[in-house]
Amino acid sequence: IGLALCVINLPFMIWAVSASAHQLDPDLENAAANCGAPPLQTFLTVTLPAVSPGVITGALLMFILAFNEFLVSLFLIDARIVTLPVSIYNSIRSVITPDLAAVSVVYILVAALAVWLLDRLVGLDLFLKSK
Repeated sequence: IGLALCVINLPFMIWAVSASAHQLDPDLENAAANCGAPPLQTFLTVTLPAVSPGVITGALLMFILAFNEFLVSLFLIDARIVTLPVSIYNSIRSVITPDLAAVSVVYILVAALAVWLLDRLVGLDLFLKSK
């Protein structure tokens, strides 16, 4: 299931990282090379810190989307394995119990925590600005 969720959500990771890499000034890497830095050191000290907001954004976006991907979980599991989205769906179909309400609150809190972490690490103001 994890591999299927990664394949489905990988374009969002690529989108975030490529947008971050597109803003990277190639002169910074050239300056590091001119100062004698080997390619690995240039990558670790110049390129990676510059694209890390895109990597963090893409990873959290993939996590949030995979966490809510109900249909993939429903179609790819057998009857013995129950994921959280499938369990919630099966419980809603029969009777809404206090246990289901508690699990749903935890589910919402984890998603909200991921969004908060995204805001703290990258800043959501980048996404909320209108052009």
